[in-house]
Amino acid sequence: MRRWVPIAELKPGMTIVDLDLPWEASPFQRHELRLEDESQVARLKAHGSQRVAIEEDGADGDSSEPPAPEAAVVGLPQNPDRPDAVPFEEEVGQARSVHLAAKAIVRGAMEDVRMGREVNTDAVMEIAGEMVDSLARNRMALTSLTRLHSFDEYTFFHCVNVGVLTTAVGRRQGIVGDELIRLGAGALLHDIGKVTIPLEILNKPGKLTKDEYDVIKRHPEAGAEILHRTPGIAEDTIIPCLEHQERGDGTGYPYRKTLAAMSRSGLITQVVDVYDALTTDRVYHKARTPYEVLRYLFGLGQSGQLDLTMVQQLILSTGIYPVGSLVELDTGERGIVYAVEQHEMLRPKVRLFFDGRGTLSPPFPVVDLSDDSTGPPRTIRAVLDAAAAGIDPAAYLDA
Repeated sequence: MRRWVPIAELKPGMTIVDLDLPWEASPFQRHELRLEDESQVARLKAHGSQRVAIEEDGADGDSSEPPAPEAAVVGLPQNPDRPDAVPFEEEVGQARSVHLAAKAIVRGAMEDVRMGREVNTDAVMEIAGEMVDSLARNRMALTSLTRLHSFDEYTFFHCVNVGVLTTAVGRRQGIVGDELIRLGAGALLHDIGKVTIPLEILNKPGKLTKDEYDVIKRHPEAGAEILHRTPGIAEDTIIPCLEHQERGDGTGYPYRKTLAAMSRSGLITQVVDVYDALTTDRVYHKARTPYEVLRYLFGLGQSGQLDLTMVQQLILSTGIYPVGSLVELDTGERGIVYAVEQHEMLRPKVRLFFDGRGTLSPPFPVVDLSDDSTGPPRTIRAVLDAAAAGIDPAAYLDA
């Protein structure tokens, strides 16, 4: 039996099945947790927990739910403002074509700069327009593909992913038309200044020296200079390049701007840039799960390092459990988040590949956690590290 108890009654050996904390404030990634020692109870107290739900046999207690669902706590709307024009499954194929084309265009733009040629501005603006069109048809299809990464082609994938997510967040901020296209184009080119950095510094696996870090910090201004020389690039297209490395406390670069001094496009791009960088394997750090990074960004937003509204808009654009996340259900089943509907942020569609009894063979069924008509309700119990588990999410998404 499940019951809610005061935090003071918790003891090692009890199994927690729910918390009174919003997802971004919980000290644990698991939604179900067996307490091993008092230190875990102390962590819950330190994070403000007052009551938890535990699982017991035949126990009496308060079975009422705590107030405020977690989505409401972080200010996320419970329902979309308008329905998508086409279903996720219908748009994702076209979105994949847009994502691949954008990668080729970013690669071409950087190669043009290296060779002393002019960037093909028309191609960049055209693909930015196609990103806008795809997001207008379905909010989640194109953003779901930002979980695709290649270690050897990090720069290209990173630029495209930042372009896609910046455009998605900008759209949610009410930016429309040519202004939104320029924002997307600027985000696609936000790291173009890195072509001026020697590869031995850019890909150095160890800690950078002060002189090497000073070289890295030049890339926003170097990129802005490149774009200023590029015909057809508007001034507001250059802002993501100049401001994506600034931080709210003035410790960023190149101008040490605070949040109040930054443009809206800069506030969006800096949040998205950090998100994509932290969820990607690099020579100098291992990727963190999207779920973990979103919680981390929310904390940075609360502390004023990043704009909290833009962090919330990013969460809406990716889902609390972004496509590609490896999750474990309360049934013991495991799978990859396959699709996220805006009105069901906490109950996405999951492609199962492990049924709790060791089965790992196709076909891999997709279950909709928001649809209780197909069997007993399922909920996400934990978010797992796909890389540590030796799992390639893309292989199951393409299955």
